[in-house]
Formats: sequence, C-alpha cells, structure tokens
Amino acid sequence: MFVGCTMPTASYRKVDRSSPAFQEAVAHETQLQQDKGLSAAEAEKTATQLVTKQVIKAEKERRLEQVAPLIRALTALEQPVGCWAYTATTTMHVDGKTTVQVERYDPFQPENRLWTLVSRDDLPPDEPAQADYREKKLRTMKKIHLFGTHKSTESERAKRAAIFADFECLSADASRQTTFNFIQGKTKVPILASTDGFHRTYVVDDGNGMLLRISKEMGPTSALGGTHQVAHFESVTDYALVALSLPPFVAKTNVHIRAINFGKDSGEVAVETVYTDFRKVKCYDDRFETRIGTPEVMDFLPGRD
Repeated sequence: MFVGCTMPTASYRKVDRSSPAFQEAVAHETQLQQDKGLSAAEAEKTATQLVTKQVIKAEKERRLEQVAPLIRALTALEQPVGCWAYTATTTMHVDGKTTVQVERYDPFQPENRLWTLVSRDDLPPDEPAQADYREKKLRTMKKIHLFGTHKSTESERAKRAAIFADFECLSADASRQTTFNFIQGKTKVPILASTDGFHRTYVVDDGNGMLLRISKEMGPTSALGGTHQVAHFESVTDYALVALSLPPFVAKTNVHIRAINFGKDSGEVAVETVYTDFRKVKCYDDRFETRIGTPEVMDFLPGRD
C-alpha cells in the first residue's frame, strides 16, 4: 500500500482570485472592513490584499508541513558530530580508463598529515608523490571550508524547494520509507546561467526518521556565456549509521557527469567513492570540522584542482 502527497507548483505563484472560495473570503473581509468605516471601494481593495496574503501564508505552511519529516532528517545531519577518521576508496572511470585511489583521513594528525594517500591503482606512493598529494588535498579542503560556509545547507534547499517547486512524497508500508521528489523546470537568468531543469530526491526511514539517500539530476546547463557547460549531472549519496547516538554518515557516493569548462571537455566521467573504517578520534587541535558532503557539479568541472 502506498500513501503519498502531491504538490504542484505553488498556487501562490499566481493566486486564483476568481475561485469561489477566494471571492467568498473577500466578501466576508470586505464587510468587516466596511464595519470599521471604510468605503465600499476601499474595503474591497483592503480585503483583497488581506485575503491574498492569507492564501499565500496558508499555502506555504501547508507545503512545509508535508516535508517536515524530511527537514528534521536533514537538519540532524548538520549537527556537530566531533572528529572521525575514515577510509575513502574512489573508483573513477573517464572515457574507458579506470583508476582506483584509496586514501585515509585522520583528524587526530597534524594539519599537514590529515590526509594520507594509501594507494593509487594498488601502488603505494613514494615520498614526493605523498607530499604533493597532501599539499593539494589540504589546499582544496581549506578552499571548500572557506567558500562552503557561505553555501546554503541541504535543509535550507529542501525548504525552498518545498515552497517553490513541484513535489510529491510517497510512502510504502512494506519498506517503511518515504521518498520526497522535487522537480524544478527550466530556469534562465539572463547572461548568468540557464538550465533545463533539476530533479532532487530524498529517502527517509519512517522508523527512525533518518536520511537514507539523496539523489540529484540536472539537465543541460550553461553558465557565464557558455564558458561553463554541463551536458548532464547525476549523483546519488547513500547514508548509514555509524553510531546510534549520531545522525547517519555518508557511506557511498556515485556521480555521472560530462562538463566543459573554458573549452576543456571532461568526457564521460563516472566516480564512485565508498567510505569505510569510521573511527572516533580526538581532534589534533581546535580547527575547522570536516565532514563528508553530497557531490556538487562544481566539484567535477574539468581544469579544477
């Protein structure tokens, strides 16, 4: 048995003032305004404005109520979890060529040893390769931390999508999971960017209220006069419990993308990263907290370190 909800594009994007319910509410409010001493014309104008605001407010509250379990699950992910070491195994396929990289993150180590390259295609790195890897990894991580603090959180994105996008939620008794689908149509910002649409899906465990999966799919996209183009982008992030007292951690990510950045074509790229061997450790020092996030398009544009 399936139980669900379907929310088409928010009605307040264009309030239907011709509907019987709207006109009845305006008529009632108009009488109240006339009782306060307003003329018939002033009362009707004021009543129309008030009822329109009430419709918008009620619609927003109704849509947010439908996604409340999802917002709770996403908000839980944003809470501090302390320092955790883990191993990341990344398999990358680029135009028929496959590479496998195993790396270890350990926040108990000093900054210049936070990351360790264990192997690349089953071969351990020599000292110069390890030093180069660590320098690039640290630089990238600091850049992500610097700019990531200004990005909206996943829960904030979901709230915006609930208010402005088409969405549906579907719950199956057998799986005890609820799936939330958000669909945004074509978007165009003159000069800056245009996209054919975006589809975002979240799966939440009905039993414990925790997030199980986030999927994202973006159609052909062009930005900054065509200097940045994405033919397609798909990502899936799976979550798993590491400690019962904490929200779930990212367990695996999968990405498929083809992008052109300043004329450089990435080709068909498929990347899978599996996170294992989670271990709670004492932080080396009072420094920024690092956590695994969902893959974004900008992470895979060609020509970026």
